[in-house]
Amino acid sequence: MPTRSLRIPQSGTLRPMRASHGWLGLTLLICVAGCGSAENTAYVDYGQEAQRIAPPVATDPAASFPVLASAAQDAETKAPKACLLTTFSPSIQERLKTLLAPDVQSVNGIADKPTSFVYQPRAPFQTPPNQKGWRLIGRVMVWTEEGAVERKDFDKAIASAVDATHFGFNLTTGDATDAALGLTIADDARRGIVTSLDAMTSEQLDRLADGCEAALKSKPTLQTALQHEHANMLMAVQYVQDAFDRGDWGRLEDQLGPGVRESMEYLQEMKNGDGHKRMAYFAGLAADADAEDAFLEGACLQPAYRRQHPAPPPGKRPWKNIGQAFFGSGEPLMAMNDTTLARTRMLVITCRLIAKIKRSEPVPTKLEGSFDGRLTQDPFNGQPFEYHAVGQSFRLYSVGQDFRDDGGETDPETYSTPDLTLERPSE
Repeated sequence: MPTRSLRIPQSGTLRPMRASHGWLGLTLLICVAGCGSAENTAYVDYGQEAQRIAPPVATDPAASFPVLASAAQDAETKAPKACLLTTFSPSIQERLKTLLAPDVQSVNGIADKPTSFVYQPRAPFQTPPNQKGWRLIGRVMVWTEEGAVERKDFDKAIASAVDATHFGFNLTTGDATDAALGLTIADDARRGIVTSLDAMTSEQLDRLADGCEAALKSKPTLQTALQHEHANMLMAVQYVQDAFDRGDWGRLEDQLGPGVRESMEYLQEMKNGDGHKRMAYFAGLAADADAEDAFLEGACLQPAYRRQHPAPPPGKRPWKNIGQAFFGSGEPLMAMNDTTLARTRMLVITCRLIAKIKRSEPVPTKLEGSFDGRLTQDPFNGQPFEYHAVGQSFRLYSVGQDFRDDGGETDPETYSTPDLTLERPSE
């Protein structure tokens, strides 16, 4: 059984696989390559195709994305050096909290609105826009939450945690790197408050659960992010094709590492060869991008246990290593999404259950019928989370990436294996 992971979306529709670079077309191109002459053949503009797949989305001034982009740019302008830091002293944190307060406030003002990215496909190694600012804003939101927890100002901590969760989830409609950043912000927000649940009142627990459940309901599927990533894959094909045309072998190999040497040597051998063969090479690389997209667009709507990456087609694929270097972001993103989704769902359920205990109400003996079915679904196996209740105590956990129930046993440092739980010792 495979060990790949993904989240169960609440909604979404499959996009039909495009046929422009499909395996049938690839087979025909390879056949032509084997029979063609040495005449030069015009290159395909894969960059233009990337723009067609993921065109910018027009938004009105009241939409949420312009607010998010403006806040990020303002943060980067105000604190350019802080955008480059990975560690922050308490004094720097306090200064940034004051400096970026207007930006955090503007992001919080549209926290519960869905975000439609104005997305521009990116070439490999190109710096993504806005991410430095978003990362800094997310950190300020989490620092504010953590400071409130330390003061036991749980009302403030709850508001900050909920806003940060909404903010993080809204970033998951960018590309894979935007989505990963958003999931990290949501994870940090959860970790900042989860160890304080027992100290909260039942009303506070319900408020935290309400806010996080609302964020879950508005969270988009990964389909849009993976569509954007597909466009980035084709931008990578264009990048390699342009490097080939310039004869820029050394720089490309330095960027990709020694694992692509065989593919690079094949490229060099083609430099003055058959034009049809060159076309077939880049068409094959584009076909790999399309095939990966076809897998991801269906896989992102399935529980992790149902995902099985298809075997590559038979035959020689000299571009394979280059494709592996550029097309591998989808599955790690889905695995990260699974974990964030599972823990956010379990946070909501745990808050509800502890609130019941604090009100001296009995906890349910099973999750089914007591909570919304979408909330109780484990993204890893598609079944309800494992749940065991005795009296006023309970145990709640996910089967995790091995898809097996290990009785809630987990690593006390990561809380991830073999079963996945919330990051609190009582779990």
